[in-house]
Amino acid sequence: MFPNSTLTPCLSQPKPMLALNNGNVLALEVLNGSNLVVPSHRMPTGVYVLVSTPYGQWNTSIKAVMANCSASWNETLAIHRSSLMLPPWLMKTIFPSTSTAIRLEIRASFENAMLGRGELVGRVETTLEELLMHDEQFEMLFPAANTRCPSLLLKVQCINTPNLVGHSKTVPGKIDRMTDAAHEAYALYRKSNRPNDLKSARQSFQAVIDQCPVGHPSRAAALSNLAHVILHAFTKDTRIDIERAISLLHSALALTPPGHPDHPVSILNLCKALHTCHSHRQGRADLREVAELYRSLLPLCVEGSYLQLHTIEQCNALPRDTSDESIMLRRTVLEYCRPRHQYRARTLNRLAGDLYTCFRRSGKVDYIHEAVDLSREALAECPADGRRSFFLSVLSYTLKLRFYRLRYPDDINECISLNREALTLRPPGHPARHTSLNNLAKALKARYIYNGNTTDIEEAVHFDKAAYDLHAGCSGTPPPECGDLESSCTLEPEQGQLQPGKSTLNSYEVRVLFLHSTLIPY
Repeated sequence: MFPNSTLTPCLSQPKPMLALNNGNVLALEVLNGSNLVVPSHRMPTGVYVLVSTPYGQWNTSIKAVMANCSASWNETLAIHRSSLMLPPWLMKTIFPSTSTAIRLEIRASFENAMLGRGELVGRVETTLEELLMHDEQFEMLFPAANTRCPSLLLKVQCINTPNLVGHSKTVPGKIDRMTDAAHEAYALYRKSNRPNDLKSARQSFQAVIDQCPVGHPSRAAALSNLAHVILHAFTKDTRIDIERAISLLHSALALTPPGHPDHPVSILNLCKALHTCHSHRQGRADLREVAELYRSLLPLCVEGSYLQLHTIEQCNALPRDTSDESIMLRRTVLEYCRPRHQYRARTLNRLAGDLYTCFRRSGKVDYIHEAVDLSREALAECPADGRRSFFLSVLSYTLKLRFYRLRYPDDINECISLNREALTLRPPGHPARHTSLNNLAKALKARYIYNGNTTDIEEAVHFDKAAYDLHAGCSGTPPPECGDLESSCTLEPEQGQLQPGKSTLNSYEVRVLFLHSTLIPY
């Protein structure tokens, strides 16, 4: 067996090798795969298994990847000697004439009518003898392309019947071979980041487009391939023309209209390109288009698929926006994140963020009421891990914002309690402890201005000084001071803020208490 393959240990004795003549067939049952992560992180339409032997090539059908990065085939490939799929001269360039080697590859396809062989996810080389050592199903591990090793669950037997059904690989055409060469050039560029490799990859994919004129069934796939090379290059060098990639993806989407099997992935590709462009140029029109496209994509995603999960992730990654399109998208995403969904808490939080931003701009209290309710539900939904302190801080901030406007005493009392709990979850040494100290000091200051309780202001001074000292100790320099500190003894400017009473603080207390002016962002 070759050194880059790993098979689950087998305790049974090796079986005698059976030649794959016209009477013997190797029945390779491909059950499922795990940790199927595409190295380029591009969204595939599906993945498949390609098996190469001295006699030819066989492949499974293309199956969608699920949210846990798995795929299920439950297919049996009938590998025999007389496949007549590929010319002998081509197979001899891969295997010696007397070889019993078998090469297994997991590959990602980016279109349903596959152009070329797609992107390599993992490759293992073994032998017929090694495979036939296993009486029962076994796991085959592939070299790790990222942090986890892809794997296949297989079952193998050599039987004396030619009647099994398998998918044989046909001889690749010119465009397929050009596309495979372009994918290899792109993989080389991702590893090297050399300009010459980028140039080679772009030229190779452009050559494929030239072979797929308007009306060619593979033109959309060819356009998308080149666009992804440009987008990846843009993440390394923003001088790259991203508008070229967006134009290519717009054209690809037009060639895969609603009802086309590649329509969902085409929408996703364009959305990600527009979002990338927006993040660098702040084009609001781009963001609105992204929101509308994502809303059209979500109903098309298979429940529990990786496409659905990734789409939800990308929607939640969009920046805060008060447009109707953004808020409608947040509500649509929430519909697909049912209770106990792994992204429900974050989705609730993102919608709450848009709504309280709407409140700050418009002053409509319905926005802040809903934002508080959503933040409270997000806290209840958040997993019991290190993120709880974050959701505590978010809810406390939303409550304080409502307190500034509506003066509900229960809001500021709960805000302080939440900040105290968050502080206990961020003990000394926690990277966000400074933020929790600062938030608690601000909440205590707000209650002091409301009711004049000196205990609150004494605690506020204590916690804010602790935040000041912690920040100075971590960075080596104190944080920048405010401008007119004496006049800062009021609540942060908020619409409908309380009218503060006269301050009893001395200048040092004022300086410490109002040293930090930025609340926790999210």
